Amino acid sequence: MNETLNLETKPPYLSFTTFRNFLESFIEGVIPEKIDKSLMIGQSGGNQTYLMNALLFLGLMDEEQKPTDKLRSLLESWSSEESSRRIWKELFECSYKNIIEGLDLERATPEQLKSRFQEFEYGGDTLRKCHLFFNNIAEAGGVKLGPFLKNVGRAPSGRPRKAKTKKALAQQVDEPIASPKQKDEFDSHDVSVLKLDAYGKRMLKVKGPVAITEAELERIKSWVAVHFFVVESAEDLPTEENNSQEH
Repeated sequence: MNETLNLETKPPYLSFTTFRNFLESFIEGVIPEKIDKSLMIGQSGGNQTYLMNALLFLGLMDEEQKPTDKLRSLLESWSSEESSRRIWKELFECSYKNIIEGLDLERATPEQLKSRFQEFEYGGDTLRKCHLFFNNIAEAGGVKLGPFLKNVGRAPSGRPRKAKTKKALAQQVDEPIASPKQKDEFDSHDVSVLKLDAYGKRMLKVKGPVAITEAELERIKSWVAVHFFVVESAEDLPTEENNSQEH
């Protein structure tokens, strides 16, 4: 066990999209000799730890933080849907072996699965997130889950809903607001600006040719998916305070 990083072989409960995006960052490049938090720039300190724990739990990284053959096999299978599904299934069945033992996944209830996760001292919304990651990796592996287990439920509010404050509106990322295109200094290029919050404090600027082909658009989509991490809510976004503490 790596005590310095406080890594534990416990069921993951981070966003599966964030996890996949991190793995995809190695698709076109070289697998590092060691997986550490310097490869997770842009992630909050919490998400960095969650990613490391997920890699360890699934056997994609050993306790010395070195990539395993399982990780290499998964990345090599990425271009083949059938091969990729087979590897995800092997990871699911091996990593969750003790958790799903004796459970009929097509008839089990959320409460039955919850009781297994509670053995790891999980509680509250962590249980829901753990169940959600479990479902996502099962789906990636083509593992058939019954209708009861697919019902993860909504996150508990914990307190009465309040009207959104100005700060909350500024952090809202669910409804992007795109601004008109702005001409760059180059005649053959445009700069497009996408506002990620209501007040323009977070925005994405893209400079590119005025016209692109469909093939080029697909390449852009693939590039964006690799270079950005997805978090479940605005509260999970890294802050200046977090960044200053980490450096």
